[in-house]
Amino acid sequence: MVVTLCNKAQVNGMKTIGAVRREIKRAYKKLDNWRNVGAQFGIDGAMAWRIAEENYEPKDAKIRLVLDLPAMGQAPVCPHCGQVHTTKRCTAKPRKRRVRDLYDVPVDELRQWILGREEF
Repeated sequence: MVVTLCNKAQVNGMKTIGAVRREIKRAYKKLDNWRNVGAQFGIDGAMAWRIAEENYEPKDAKIRLVLDLPAMGQAPVCPHCGQVHTTKRCTAKPRKRRVRDLYDVPVDELRQWILGREEF
């Protein structure tokens, strides 16, 4: 899964993909040539066409830097809940409490241990 720094809002003066797309379309109306539009933005004509007409969002960091878009990075997705976490463990999955001492055992669990013991 690819996570962007921002998908909707403008952060620190960086543009959104929608704003870049509108600028490219305006430039094409004036220049009427995709190669010239690409040269104006510092990318090739095919990439300019793809961004404007196919709603493509570039993943390459160099292209995003030239277009003044926020950086993208890959983040691992949790296999349990399917979300991206900022912590090392899944926050949606309850963690089992580790018993260190007999006094740390919850009362219900201790009761099950005592009632479920076997005689030898």
